[in-house]
Amino acid sequence: MARGADLPLATRTVDHAAQALYQDEQWRPWLLDEPEIWGVEGLGPASATIRLGLKTRPSKRDEVARELRARVDGAIEQAGIRPPSGAQAT
Repeated sequence: MARGADLPLATRTVDHAAQALYQDEQWRPWLLDEPEIWGVEGLGPASATIRLGLKTRPSKRDEVARELRARVDGAIEQAGIRPPSGAQAT
Protein backbone atom coordinates (compact mmCIF):
# COMPACT_ATOMS: atom_id res chain seq x y z
CA MET A 1 0.00 0.00 0.00
CA ALA A 2 1.10 3.55 -0.53
CA ARG A 3 3.07 5.32 2.16
CA GLY A 4 0.77 7.78 3.88
CA ALA A 5 -2.24 5.46 3.62
CA ASP A 6 -4.42 5.09 6.71
CA LEU A 7 -2.45 2.27 8.40
CA PRO A 8 -5.13 1.37 10.97
CA LEU A 9 -7.71 1.10 8.16
CA ALA A 10 -5.32 -0.92 6.02
CA THR A 11 -4.51 -3.25 8.92
CA ARG A 12 -8.21 -3.81 9.68
CA THR A 13 -8.90 -4.39 5.98
CA VAL A 14 -6.17 -7.02 5.70
CA ASP A 15 -7.37 -8.66 8.92
CA HIS A 16 -11.00 -8.77 7.72
CA ALA A 17 -9.95 -10.34 4.41
CA ALA A 18 -7.88 -12.98 6.21
CA GLN A 19 -10.68 -13.69 8.69
CA ALA A 20 -13.17 -14.06 5.83
CA LEU A 21 -10.91 -16.67 4.25
CA TYR A 22 -10.66 -18.47 7.59
CA GLN A 23 -14.47 -18.52 7.90
CA ASP A 24 -15.01 -19.71 4.31
CA GLU A 25 -16.22 -23.33 4.38
CA GLN A 26 -14.37 -24.07 1.13
CA TRP A 27 -10.99 -23.03 2.57
CA ARG A 28 -11.44 -23.81 6.26
CA PRO A 29 -10.29 -27.48 6.02
CA TRP A 30 -6.86 -26.32 4.80
CA LEU A 31 -6.30 -23.76 7.56
CA LEU A 32 -4.80 -24.91 10.85
CA ASP A 33 -5.26 -21.78 12.94
CA GLU A 34 -6.80 -18.32 12.82
CA PRO A 35 -4.87 -15.65 10.92
CA GLU A 36 -2.72 -13.29 12.97
CA ILE A 37 -1.86 -9.73 12.01
CA TRP A 38 1.77 -9.18 12.97
CA GLY A 39 1.66 -5.47 12.21
CA VAL A 40 3.53 -3.07 10.01
CA GLU A 41 6.71 -4.81 8.94
CA GLY A 42 8.30 -2.16 6.83
CA LEU A 43 8.05 1.43 5.72
CA GLY A 44 9.70 2.37 2.46
CA PRO A 45 9.88 5.73 0.72
CA ALA A 46 6.63 5.03 -1.14
CA SER A 47 5.06 2.02 0.59
CA ALA A 48 4.15 0.28 3.83
CA THR A 49 4.10 -3.49 4.35
CA ILE A 50 1.66 -5.23 6.69
CA ARG A 51 2.57 -8.76 7.69
CA LEU A 52 0.19 -11.50 8.71
CA GLY A 53 0.58 -15.16 9.53
CA LEU A 54 -1.76 -17.95 8.51
CA LYS A 55 -0.95 -21.60 9.22
CA THR A 56 -2.05 -23.98 6.48
CA ARG A 57 -1.73 -27.62 5.60
CA PRO A 58 1.61 -27.87 3.78
CA SER A 59 0.05 -29.39 0.67
CA LYS A 60 -2.25 -26.37 0.23
CA ARG A 61 0.15 -23.58 1.22
CA ASP A 62 0.55 -22.09 -2.26
CA GLU A 63 -3.16 -22.29 -3.10
CA VAL A 64 -4.13 -20.65 0.18
CA ALA A 65 -1.50 -17.94 -0.30
CA ARG A 66 -2.82 -17.11 -3.78
CA GLU A 67 -6.41 -16.93 -2.53
CA LEU A 68 -5.42 -14.80 0.45
CA ARG A 69 -3.48 -12.36 -1.76
CA ALA A 70 -6.45 -12.07 -4.13
CA ARG A 71 -8.84 -11.39 -1.25
CA VAL A 72 -6.53 -8.84 0.37
CA ASP A 73 -6.00 -7.09 -2.97
CA GLY A 74 -9.76 -6.87 -3.56
CA ALA A 75 -10.43 -5.68 -0.02
CA ILE A 76 -7.73 -3.00 -0.21
CA GLU A 77 -9.14 -1.76 -3.52
CA GLN A 78 -12.72 -1.82 -2.21
CA ALA A 79 -11.65 0.15 0.87
CA GLY A 80 -10.19 2.83 -1.39
CA ILE A 81 -6.65 2.39 -0.13
CA ARG A 82 -4.33 3.49 -2.87
CA PRO A 83 -1.43 1.35 -4.05
CA PRO A 84 2.10 2.79 -4.13
CA SER A 85 2.70 4.95 -7.18
CA GLY A 86 4.19 2.89 -9.98
CA ALA A 87 3.11 -0.38 -8.33
CA GLN A 88 2.46 -3.35 -10.53
CA ALA A 89 0.21 -6.28 -9.70
CA THR A 90 2.07 -9.46 -8.76
